[in-house]
Amino acid sequence: RQAAIVSAGNAGVPALPQVTVSPIDMLTPKGMDCAFPSGMPSPSVAPAPGVVTQPTPPGQAVAVAFLSDNTVAVQTREPATLWLGSTGQVISLSTTSRADTGQQVFHTNAGGGVACASCHPEGGEDGRVWKFACIGARRTQSMRGGIVGTEPFHWDGDMTTFGKLVHEVFEGRMSGPALRPEISDALLGWIDTIPGLPARTDIDQMAAERGRVLFNDTTVACATCHTGARLTNNKSADVGTGKLFQVPSLRNVAARAPFLHDGCAPTLKDRFGACGGGDKHGKTSNLNPAQVADLISYLETL
Repeated sequence: RQAAIVSAGNAGVPALPQVTVSPIDMLTPKGMDCAFPSGMPSPSVAPAPGVVTQPTPPGQAVAVAFLSDNTVAVQTREPATLWLGSTGQVISLSTTSRADTGQQVFHTNAGGGVACASCHPEGGEDGRVWKFACIGARRTQSMRGGIVGTEPFHWDGDMTTFGKLVHEVFEGRMSGPALRPEISDALLGWIDTIPGLPARTDIDQMAAERGRVLFNDTTVACATCHTGARLTNNKSADVGTGKLFQVPSLRNVAARAPFLHDGCAPTLKDRFGACGGGDKHGKTSNLNPAQVADLISYLETL
């Protein structure tokens, strides 16, 4: 009935709490428009009714758990400690510094009440479809495995460089400060250290191999666009889903439901259904259900 919440981005904002405890029924999804995250809660010192603000732990809080007496224990990253909210006791976990400018920027409240990590927890994605006033529904994209070399960014390919992305998103939509080039470079460098998820090993390997053959079949043509180490040619294509969109990497694709730019496909099987673009999105209409299942098995191994 209660949720303990870490707001790691508030570590650099003394007036804002890093750890709060809230009734679960108060945690409702919010929206975001294109110009400013107006649907997100604005920074405020006063917590909402029912929300209990915990004393501020030292350093940047990154994890929290309930103890047996329902008080909270908080792990901080820099310095590396375990902090007990009930007594204020600080237990050192390491004396080695983990300070990293890129990590700090990624997790810092930019000014509009959100951080990069708000939508990209652990560098991944939040599993949500955001409705932007100026472009429509867009599925959050993952940053896992790095993004250098995948320019232009975003589904629409409108962010031609990382510097433009920082300016438009971090400084504009998130109300963040202008980042000096060296700070922007540090942020990009840290993002590119985020590892991809490990490949699944619980898939029927015979089915996956049949799917791999289909994926690379020139008639089916999946590999025409999803090629190279990241399984993307970094180009934009109209695959029958409304307009030109960037070809996404298929690495860890099975972990990124719902699928497509607007999240219209709840499962990989649905991607081959009505909202998937038909034969403009790989020539799959002639595949029988068993072949589609094999293709999905292969995608689940990526």
